[in-house]
Amino acid sequence: MPYIQIGNKLFAFTQERQKRKTISIALKTRGNILIKTPPGISTEETYKILHRYANWITKKDQAYEKLSHDAPINDNYIVYKGETFYIERRFADTLPSVKICEKKIIVNCQNDLFLPLKDIFIPWYKEQAKLYLSQRTSFWANKMQVTVARISIRDQRSRWGSCSSRHNINYNWRIMMAPIPIIDYLVIHEAAHLLQMNHSAKFWQVVEQYDPLFKNHRLWLRQNGDILLHVLRQ
Repeated sequence: MPYIQIGNKLFAFTQERQKRKTISIALKTRGNILIKTPPGISTEETYKILHRYANWITKKDQAYEKLSHDAPINDNYIVYKGETFYIERRFADTLPSVKICEKKIIVNCQNDLFLPLKDIFIPWYKEQAKLYLSQRTSFWANKMQVTVARISIRDQRSRWGSCSSRHNINYNWRIMMAPIPIIDYLVIHEAAHLLQMNHSAKFWQVVEQYDPLFKNHRLWLRQNGDILLHVLRQ
């Protein structure tokens, strides 16, 4: 993988040559650039393009750094359903496990090895998401008189959920870090697509019928979503 020096930092970058006329640059994770170019753009030209956008890349990288500092998961605590739970590590000759106890989240590990946070909590969040979102989807689908065929838990980089014409709903497990009213807003949003497969005025009327404060919940997700979407990405 090639590297490029921008300011005082070294970035790895991936160039994808595609049948396109424009150039797209994205910072996928801190220190990793993805640049999509037309087929005829050489690696040498790509270096020049990236240097031309050095200020933008630096600002984006600094934004990622701030997100990591504000992250709702770190070595001391996690956020689950909008509440903070402090991590208590316990070592025992048992299989690794995670359990909530009052305002603590107890992590049991074998021997003296405490696994990386992503190895501990991503599977746990996904498991909780499957259970909780299935329950809430069933609850709201019943109220809205719609039928959901299947629920899947995913890890999209920019989407919180999606709904197909086959009545399948996908959720991003990261929504489990949001407060409960925000989680319900997402469920209602996706279930509403089973009545209106668009974002028309009629669609938002359906959402408002079941979530009168949906504008506040939607705004919360816009303001805080980036932080949640980038947790444990590195």
